[in-house]
Amino acid sequence: IRFAGRSGLLPGARRRSARPSIQNLGQEGRADQINPAPRRGDARGQAVCRPGSEASSGDRRTGVVCRVLGEGQEVGLAVVGCFAFANPIFDFLAAPMNQALKASGKGTLAVTEATEGFFVHMRVAGFTGLLIASPILFWQAWKFVAPGLYDRERRWVLPLVTASTSLFLGGAAFAYFVVFPLAFKVLASFAPDGVAWMTDIDKYFSFVLGMFVVFGV
Repeated sequence: IRFAGRSGLLPGARRRSARPSIQNLGQEGRADQINPAPRRGDARGQAVCRPGSEASSGDRRTGVVCRVLGEGQEVGLAVVGCFAFANPIFDFLAAPMNQALKASGKGTLAVTEATEGFFVHMRVAGFTGLLIASPILFWQAWKFVAPGLYDRERRWVLPLVTASTSLFLGGAAFAYFVVFPLAFKVLASFAPDGVAWMTDIDKYFSFVLGMFVVFGV
């Protein structure tokens, strides 16, 4: 007669239960053949970034990379498209200063370095392309953030974006059509007689952008 130990099982029972049966081994082998586990370096176990595709919820970092790459391409195309129109855009931005200089007869806009005209051309194209592509950038950011927001929070996004965009554009327009003509006319009156007012185009463009941000924000 064989008695059970403290565990309540016979001494040989535990060893026999730990051995996998032939039937279980056969089922596991067939499952591995049907759904093989992804191996290191296997494309099936990695997230693939395709144009217009979304990454899985388990790999959000890849989703961010895909969106950033797509948005970078869109901004690049917008900048390249604006490169041909950089000179007319700068002429439009410089119109208040040119009118003040022409009225005072004391100077003109100037290029003080050999590469300054080229870099100003690039800056104008870059900022204009970024401005044109900003709705697409916002839409991509909204698609990434929206799933994590509550319904009551989503209802506030459109009114806030519309109001902030309108206020910014209104402030920039006020600076261009009202502040710039008056400010440049007053500043030109302080220039002494016989002194040419030679304004650098790079500094002028930086001044215009700064004033747009100040009055827009």
